[in-house]
Amino acid sequence: MADLEGKFDLDKFLKEDSSLKNSKLFELYKYLDDFALQNITFTERVNRQECNLLQLCQHIQNIFNKCEEFSSSRTEIKNKCCDYFIYWLYGKIEEHKLSIYDTVCLYNSVSEIIKNNPSIIKKNKCEVKFKRETSLDVLKNKKVLYDFVENYNYIKDSWSRIGQSKQTEYCNYISHIFNLYITLEEEDRPKGLSNKYEKELNLFKNKFNNKNELSSLKEKCNIDDLIVKSLKIFESVNLLQGNDETVLSINNINPHYVDNFTSIKSDYTNFTLKKNIYNVFNIYHF
Repeated sequence: MADLEGKFDLDKFLKEDSSLKNSKLFELYKYLDDFALQNITFTERVNRQECNLLQLCQHIQNIFNKCEEFSSSRTEIKNKCCDYFIYWLYGKIEEHKLSIYDTVCLYNSVSEIIKNNPSIIKKNKCEVKFKRETSLDVLKNKKVLYDFVENYNYIKDSWSRIGQSKQTEYCNYISHIFNLYITLEEEDRPKGLSNKYEKELNLFKNKFNNKNELSSLKEKCNIDDLIVKSLKIFESVNLLQGNDETVLSINNINPHYVDNFTSIKSDYTNFTLKKNIYNVFNIYHF
């Protein structure tokens, strides 16, 4: 992946920008944060990583115990409550730098919680939307792209109320996201491989496949034509692939991927030896 951080410090921008924190999406993330229980004290047998996992599991259980309160607190949440929760969860996994094993363990716990919760959760088809991705980089990219699409109308509506210097920062943010989109589109394009970013890329394209929207954006931020045209280019490529789709056969897979599959199988074997999260909960009487 291209090094985008040298051009724009996304983490610093999101951390320091006070205006964006007032968007509905980030207010909802804060709302989910507030469902956390008080810190739990563990014995010396629990290391920091296990502590983070257990705290997060307890946090999620508390959210779903009050999911009706969460989903009914605002009308705009009802149809997207699972999406908001899932991307909030991706952010927490990336924030705590959970290992692959702990992430899988967490996903198993969340799946069980979802199955055992009220109708508002099932109506949102949480189990279908819930993708088990373990790469921290992929989780971060998915959330960054999703958050931008969700926040874009808020940015657009706030434009006239912010100063020139702040507008410049937002233009840098927007340019960074468009470049990220191009990078992820190129990564996700090969057929026969896992399309990790399919949902987020489609949301992005649906938001910006509009001449008026792109013209307004170019006028505000003078975004490079090449970036804007990339949307049309990828759309054309997707149409061509739809008419003449080439599926990657197993015989054409690079041996490098076969080695990776062998490694994954070995990792899975090791994973089965790891303490099950439910046993951990039982040990500490949650």
